[in-house]
Amino acid sequence: MIRKGTCYLVGGGPGDPGLVTLRAKELLEQADVVVYDSLVSEKILEWTKDSAELVYAGKRANKHVMKQADINALLIERCVEKKAVVRLKGGDPFIFGRGGEEAEALTQAGIAYEIVPGVTSGIAVPSYAGIPLTHREHSTSVTFVTGHECPKESGETDWASLARLGGTIVIYMGVKNLPNIATSLIHHGMDKTTPAAFIQWGCDSRQQSLLATLSQLPAKVKKAGLGAPAIIVIGHVAGLHDQIPWFSRKPLLGKKILLTRTRSQNSALRSLLEDQGARVVEMPLIKISSFQFPISQVDAYPWIVFTSPNAVNYFLTQLCRQEDLRKLGSCKFAVVGQATADELTKWHLKTDFIPSRFDALTLTTEWPDKTAGLKVLFPCGKKAGQAIENGLKEKGCSVERLEIYETSPDPKACEIWKQHQDADWILFCSSSAVESFVAMAPGPLPANLRTASIGPQTSTTLRHYHLLIHAEASEATLEALTKSLLV
Repeated sequence: MIRKGTCYLVGGGPGDPGLVTLRAKELLEQADVVVYDSLVSEKILEWTKDSAELVYAGKRANKHVMKQADINALLIERCVEKKAVVRLKGGDPFIFGRGGEEAEALTQAGIAYEIVPGVTSGIAVPSYAGIPLTHREHSTSVTFVTGHECPKESGETDWASLARLGGTIVIYMGVKNLPNIATSLIHHGMDKTTPAAFIQWGCDSRQQSLLATLSQLPAKVKKAGLGAPAIIVIGHVAGLHDQIPWFSRKPLLGKKILLTRTRSQNSALRSLLEDQGARVVEMPLIKISSFQFPISQVDAYPWIVFTSPNAVNYFLTQLCRQEDLRKLGSCKFAVVGQATADELTKWHLKTDFIPSRFDALTLTTEWPDKTAGLKVLFPCGKKAGQAIENGLKEKGCSVERLEIYETSPDPKACEIWKQHQDADWILFCSSSAVESFVAMAPGPLPANLRTASIGPQTSTTLRHYHLLIHAEASEATLEALTKSLLV
């Protein structure tokens, strides 16, 4: 458990949230105050509780939001207030993170603290670039060094010894001084043809890397327009960069994708896209509000039809508040789409009918129950179409439409859209999302932006608003939608 009045110096890892330790995640979820650095992933900050105070204390080259003395004072002040404080640092707090200085300040102030190590970028970034820092045939040692100190000036780094040491050299924060570093190492005896790699935004969807000889690296980096944040690897192991490029082979690496679903629905789709290397930006276009509705006669309907996960969730949530799931003991369930069936499964309920194609027309065409006058309950959103009702009524069913939620535009989406119009893809999973987007951003889309649709109904709405469709899922599943981007 987290303790009040304690400061936790926590390593936030190199950028990929999957590389954050379990202890770090546990502390972030419970912290009262989080003081975080510039290279900490925004996705990690989403783990914090709503009441947590988030303080940005980022420090990039010549751009310090807070001085180190002010950071130390803030940590002490919040701990004295009996708050649980997490000092969240990129990578590891004790590897070029000034965590040692903060621990000393806390000790002098009599503040309790805990150190939570993190995966440092000097290890993780080369791994994501396919560079093993040690290799039996190439290197048996690794040296980590800061590139802040210019070799032309007096400093603590002994570049002459590094040039003679051999093994692998990993340089942090060396972008500005790279020309001087390369020149100094060669001057002190390192072979100018030694392989060297420059990796920008490592462990991130924006990762770019460049391999060259030591003498050529500065010019090639400048020509490619690469910069900070970056890790530089010098040594024979760097030459393995092109032989083990596992991360750079991800098909959506470097692609920015906008998700338009509600934030609560995004996690599964976000994971699928990030597994393919995409940089995902959540831009929820709609908010959902649920309605109160009578539940007492629900067992009078032999069939209940759901066309969205939202309908399943809101319907069953209210049922459990008023009654319990046993009220549905004799009911059968028909759904449109695998995602809707999966939502039923979360409630330990089995789908009795799912059409061969995930759309309303196919559901009504393939409807399995021929009972005359069959009573069917259709819980849905306020803006749901009439296709289900009309199709089942033509089959002789008596359909009861039960509107249990409504969607409305999310005002926060406009600001996100202004910041990310350089995205490569925008994904639509419902007609209501399309309508909200058009209302928010009328007019033509940016030339670089492509659209993807989860299925025919959403595509029809896109065409209605004269928006091009560059990809459509072969079936209405998140897996199929993700796959459609890879073609």
